[in-house]
Amino acid sequence: MKTMKNPKLSTKARMRKDLDGYILYYSAGHVTLMLNSIAYYILTLCNGENSCDDIIDLISEDYNTDAETIRQDVLNLLEKLRRIKIVDDFSESKHVYDMQTQLSNFHKEITTEFETNILEKKFVVCPGVFSPIRTLTSEFLARHLVTKHGDTVLDLGTGIGIQAIIASEKAKKVIATDINPYAISCAKKNIQLNDLEGRIELREGDLFQPVQHEQFDLIVWNPPYLPLKPRSILEMSWCCGKDFSLIEKFLNEARKHLASSGRIEIVFSAMGNIPRLIDKAKSNSFSVSIVSSTANKGEEMRVLLLTCCI
Repeated sequence: MKTMKNPKLSTKARMRKDLDGYILYYSAGHVTLMLNSIAYYILTLCNGENSCDDIIDLISEDYNTDAETIRQDVLNLLEKLRRIKIVDDFSESKHVYDMQTQLSNFHKEITTEFETNILEKKFVVCPGVFSPIRTLTSEFLARHLVTKHGDTVLDLGTGIGIQAIIASEKAKKVIATDINPYAISCAKKNIQLNDLEGRIELREGDLFQPVQHEQFDLIVWNPPYLPLKPRSILEMSWCCGKDFSLIEKFLNEARKHLASSGRIEIVFSAMGNIPRLIDKAKSNSFSVSIVSSTANKGEEMRVLLLTCCI
């Protein structure tokens, strides 16, 4: 593992920028570390250039909490997680929190269709399609979706069709796309279940390929946020490629598919580095504003509105 000559000088700025996306809960001055929050953050960074001691010391300094207390909380939590096979050993050589594998294993357990309700609408969740049940981003985006009457809407990566169905309440036209043929089939069932045949058009393909020469008032996307290479078409639902390559491709191509005064609404989890997404959007000449932000079960999410800079 690489060591840092002066960890406090070289990590403080980045740490303080990111720490607001991870939740610390205090009880009588004692830090409790929540899954998907600070423990995830420590595990992730310990696998990079910074040692765990550097990070724990920095958290201790910033939050005026005894470093040994934090260290013991981390070890206790990781021991509990190891017992239920969520994380590997907390050792100096390797610290892995494999969300990629967790999501894959969860989806493998979905072998038959089942029904669920989201925002008072009925949906079926199908095998081989991204499930909105384990993760929170799909419903959070749908709850804060801002569709105007008469909008033309593109729901990119529709999955089971949640955003398209919610958007159709006001939109003049909705096109929903997905690279996964099982998702297209599942979304079709949900369109029929909600009596929306003829209101939503489904197209199969990657990103903007199915709408090459079309423009929209609103583009909606619940993107993959783990910066990992997907190992299957299903994992493309939560892995956006190393260095956020899929996000970069989307931002590079999105502008030409926006109508005059068009906008993009996107949801992102702090596990995928929200500040980096915002920086990439701004570097592609988008203005970024926050529609809504929440922390639920230790996971911070934000719905962002992207518009073209004048």
